[in-house]
Amino acid sequence: RPEATIVTVADGCSTVQEVELAGSSRLAGRARTASRPVPDARVTLLDSDGNVAAVTATGEGGEYEFGDLTAGTYTVIAGGYPPVAEKLRIPPGQPCVHDFTLGYCDT
Repeated sequence: RPEATIVTVADGCSTVQEVELAGSSRLAGRARTASRPVPDARVTLLDSDGNVAAVTATGEGGEYEFGDLTAGTYTVIAGGYPPVAEKLRIPPGQPCVHDFTLGYCDT
């Protein structure tokens, strides 16, 4: 992730400035019922202000993924069946895994 820092360099001098860069985070997981994966479920990621940060659909095995996330608090919602919403804290520069169990009745 980019970082901006103001550096003052005196005329005719050189300056060294250290800057710490934070890596991006990733959230991934699966949506399933009690007995099987749920393909094509809509998964929505909301930022801490409730704005939509990203939307995806689960794959054939119920898997979903959001990449290049800034660390912070998000709400992740799985829908397409009775929806499930859960608040998560995503750490800086680390992967986060969160699985859903949806309340869809198996027949």
